[in-house]
Amino acid sequence: VEWLKKSYQGGGMWKTFESNWGDFNVETYYKLHPGTSAEAVGTKLADIQHAHNQYDKDSKYSLQPMLDLHLHEPDGSAPGLQTVRILGLAGILLMLIACINYMNLSTARSSGRAREVGLRKVVGAKKGQLLTQFMIETAVVFVIAFGLAVLFAGLLLPWCNEIADKNLRLDWSNPQIAGLFGGAMLVTLLLSGLYPALVLSAFQPLQTLKGNVFSSKGGASFRKVLVVTQFVFAIGLIVSMLVIGGQLDFMRKKNLGFDRENVFTFGLTGDMMKHREAILRELSAQPGIKAVTSASNNLLNAASSTGDTDWEGKTADQQMIVGPISIAPELLSFFKMELVEGEGFTGTKADSTRFILNEEAVRQTGLQPPVVGKRFKLWQTEGTVAGVAKDFHFRSLRQKISPAVFFSQPRRHWYFYVKTTGQEAAQAVTSAETIWKKYESAYPFESRFMDDSFDRMYRKEQRVGQLFRAFGVIAIFISCLGLFGLSAFTAEKRVKEIGIRKVLGASVTGITGLLAKDFLKLVVVAILIASPIAYFFMQKWLADFAYRIDIQWWMFAAAGAAALAIAFLTVSFQSVKAALANPVRSLKSE
Repeated sequence: VEWLKKSYQGGGMWKTFESNWGDFNVETYYKLHPGTSAEAVGTKLADIQHAHNQYDKDSKYSLQPMLDLHLHEPDGSAPGLQTVRILGLAGILLMLIACINYMNLSTARSSGRAREVGLRKVVGAKKGQLLTQFMIETAVVFVIAFGLAVLFAGLLLPWCNEIADKNLRLDWSNPQIAGLFGGAMLVTLLLSGLYPALVLSAFQPLQTLKGNVFSSKGGASFRKVLVVTQFVFAIGLIVSMLVIGGQLDFMRKKNLGFDRENVFTFGLTGDMMKHREAILRELSAQPGIKAVTSASNNLLNAASSTGDTDWEGKTADQQMIVGPISIAPELLSFFKMELVEGEGFTGTKADSTRFILNEEAVRQTGLQPPVVGKRFKLWQTEGTVAGVAKDFHFRSLRQKISPAVFFSQPRRHWYFYVKTTGQEAAQAVTSAETIWKKYESAYPFESRFMDDSFDRMYRKEQRVGQLFRAFGVIAIFISCLGLFGLSAFTAEKRVKEIGIRKVLGASVTGITGLLAKDFLKLVVVAILIASPIAYFFMQKWLADFAYRIDIQWWMFAAAGAAALAIAFLTVSFQSVKAALANPVRSLKSE
């Protein structure tokens, strides 16, 4: 607070920091007594605001719990929470795919233990005892898998921390972490182990001892359903990966309405503001620096806003919230911003009563062309419109372009923009730091290129994209592991048929196609089911962006083609192996 008081550049109505009731650029935290109504406190704060600012009778205060700051926006929306839910759902889908694999392979191989079950039942084993035995066997496998999972989690945690920009660690003394791992193991054990155990323990001893082992159509159909289900999950993740990647690429290439290439920024302290003009001159004279300008805000994220405006022809029911940005006269040409009407600032005293509106502000005011020369008021400054700027993005692409007003008050220009030649960017930053240290020794120099700032604005989306790419690869890998096992089992069961076909002249290609087509049909069904589901969820994710891509048909086609190609290669490996086997051996054994 003391630093804010010291650095405050008072002017106009608000001479000191304590008396400023017109700006909303400071975050304030309130500790409420237990049981206090946040809504009631907000109402009282609004009353205080209105009592001290005669020009503001409409502002409202809405208190937000600190627990909600990370995942919720002040307006109540929760894009962060939605991202957490999407990633959580992706993790659950991966776990389900793995469970399906275990169920599929266990039931497919169940015939191999049919005689064992029959003999145990003949000598008096009960179904419950067999069920317990098979569940214990599964539990042993899962304990080993759990140990490996913990090992891999520790190895992959640094990579996850790098993506998430966090410093997470596996603290086994934390009951939540221990409970999460233990709960995940228990749930997967029940999901994947219970059904195979029930199938095995249900074999009839008379039938199994006669050789009539479990191979019912019902069991085969259930395995097909499981294969389709896991590929639905995998294809859905691939489609999500393509959509998220497309949206990120769209944002990177989106024309913001100004040229940010090779521009870095830094802000001045209160003491440095006294030497603002001298700093501008010294920066402009440095090698590697093409131009320098200044403003009151960061053009990438101009967070300040006000509704204290008036204009020619305004009606009683009209209200407009604008983003006010004070700019230097050369800023428009510096960023190659276009004027669709009028002119920019001239650098004279007359600029103090002239305003430049963006196109969205003109639309919301309803000012009819020619707009230049029309009366406009910002806060307590009466003036006229000097020009109309083409719309530009001065906030996140999640939001629609909102009204903006350029005005001229050099005492507010604490934000500097420096355009470099590109090749000499590092030298330009060093020169700026040298000048900074000449005028400011108490605070370190901090600069950032606008391209880097732009990337940081969408770092969360980039993280989601990276994670979905990883999830998609893992999902396909796990699904194909199951497909590999099932195709091997199918080839083993049909070894006599394959031998007869080869003797009768069937080619390797023909046998491979015969064995692969049944599995590929299941993948096609999965594509048809996964496409509308993925479309629905990705439309909900894209709804958070005011400017977004359209989901294209090729995304589903690419995901489907990738799944089919990988599935075909997986199945073909076992199919070709079976087709190349010597038919004499398989027929001789019969």
